[in-house]
Amino acid sequence: MHKTFLAFVAASLLALGVTGVSAQTVDFETVPVGTTWQSPPNFPGEVVLTQNNIDMSVEDFLVGGVNTFGVARIVPGGDPFAPSGTQALHTNTINVKFDFSALPPVVLVHLEYVDLGGSRISKSITRLYKKSRI
Repeated sequence: MHKTFLAFVAASLLALGVTGVSAQTVDFETVPVGTTWQSPPNFPGEVVLTQNNIDMSVEDFLVGGVNTFGVARIVPGGDPFAPSGTQALHTNTINVKFDFSALPPVVLVHLEYVDLGGSRISKSITRLYKKSRI
């Protein structure tokens, strides 16, 4: 079965600091449309994008008990996979991981995504400070 997950449409990832630190956003608008991450040349665990001190890495995706490493690509606004009209990250049998450890303690994470089917969406937020509330 073909599994598709569109992650992080417009102003997709928002991490707010505790002490008046302004919002940090990963929005994919500065990444050229058509940019693709897959194997080869990329590998699971590789940091492929950093915006506002937030690292994004590509990771294995578990399908039917088997790890796969599909594809993630930037699509233009207006694409069926980017209905908000802004550039978006389209993923297919691949996970993306955002690392907030370079930020002050995170109190809020806001994700915008479109679920286009498949049997599983894998979401994980890692390396947050212990006092963070999500």
